[in-house]
Amino acid sequence: FQVGSEIAWKWIKRAWDEVGYTPEDKLRAAEIVWDSYFRAANTLAREFVRQRQETAKEYNSFLDRVRVTQDRRALLRLVVEGACDVLGYRRAVVFIFEHDLLIPQAAKDRMEPFWGERILEERRQYPLTPMSDSPEARAMFGAHIIAERAKGGERIAFLTPEPGAPYALVPLNTTGTPRGLLYLEGEIRQGSLGERELETLASYAETVSMALENTQLYREVMAKRRVMDHLMTRVNTAHEEERARIARELHDSVAQSLLKIIYAAGFAL
Repeated sequence: FQVGSEIAWKWIKRAWDEVGYTPEDKLRAAEIVWDSYFRAANTLAREFVRQRQETAKEYNSFLDRVRVTQDRRALLRLVVEGACDVLGYRRAVVFIFEHDLLIPQAAKDRMEPFWGERILEERRQYPLTPMSDSPEARAMFGAHIIAERAKGGERIAFLTPEPGAPYALVPLNTTGTPRGLLYLEGEIRQGSLGERELETLASYAETVSMALENTQLYREVMAKRRVMDHLMTRVNTAHEEERARIARELHDSVAQSLLKIIYAAGFAL
């Protein structure tokens, strides 16, 4: 916008020089042109800042939802939805790393509604070891984001990115232990991922990793609570059975004593 205004002003100045305008006229015209430019630039800047603030507010609100989600399956679905709907990527797949395997848990494509379902229905599992030189292994065990443009026929795990589309492999590691991998793919017309996008992905991965850790802790707490509930039920049952046994013994002994007294009284009479 600034370059365009400078070119326009040079063209206006040259035209006015040919017409023969005085320097005073040129100065007044310049003041009008630059005042209009700064008004337009300020309007654009305010609109840009407003949009950025709304985007940041929406992003932070989404991260709050991620933090409070306690069910792992619901969390992983939320992660891919946020990657597509909030961060603006076309495709997203989240893998969990278990038993040296990358296992897809949730997937979404903004352009193809059933793409994610097909990925999950195939139930594929991709072996991954630290000795591998694949991009997903370098991202997972190197604990850093890999951002590239897809080449023709390139494979990421069992996925095939669109040729020329930018993609990113984001490791989900909390305390240095590999827990998962997030695959993101953008539109072909999008530019390569810049520093700002990588910083956003890093903060996103950190929040998701902490949320995954929280779901694991929550499951462990719930499992221990179920064990405690089972033990308390057994203790209560044992108490009830003991009370019943004592009551039966008391009832039987008192009944026998009364029966003896009745017989003895009958014999006495």
